[in-house]
Amino acid sequence: MSGSVRARRLRRILALSLACWACGNVQTPHSEESWLAQLLQSQQLLRMEFRQTGDHLSGSATLARLTEPGAEALTVVGTQQADTLDISFARSGVPSFRFLGWFVSNRTRITGTLTGAEFTDVAVLFHKQSQ
Repeated sequence: MSGSVRARRLRRILALSLACWACGNVQTPHSEESWLAQLLQSQQLLRMEFRQTGDHLSGSATLARLTEPGAEALTVVGTQQADTLDISFARSGVPSFRFLGWFVSNRTRITGTLTGAEFTDVAVLFHKQSQ
C-alpha cells in the first residue's frame, strides 16, 4: 500500500473519530477527557474518552485499523490512583484488553502498556485531545 493511500485513510479515520466524538460530546459533561494513541506496530488508532468519579473511570473508546474502514466500539472502565491509571477495554464477542499507565507532561499525555487479546506489553503514548 502506498504512502499516499495510507495517509488518506489515516485522515479519513481521524475525521470519522472526530465526527463521532463531536456527536457523542453533545450530552457529555465538561469533565470528560479525550485521548488518542497511534499504535504503529499494529497500524491502529486507539481513541478513548472517560469521565472520573472519585477514583473510578468510565467511558468509551474506538479501535481502528489504518488499513481498513470503520472502527470497533469499546467500553472503558478503570481506576485512577494519583497519576496512575488501570483501564480495561471491553468489546463485544472478542477478548478484552487492559492498559496500565500514568500521566506525564503536566497531564497532557498518558504513557503505559496494553496487554491482553492481540496486545502483549505494547508501549502506548496517548495525547490529550483539546475539548
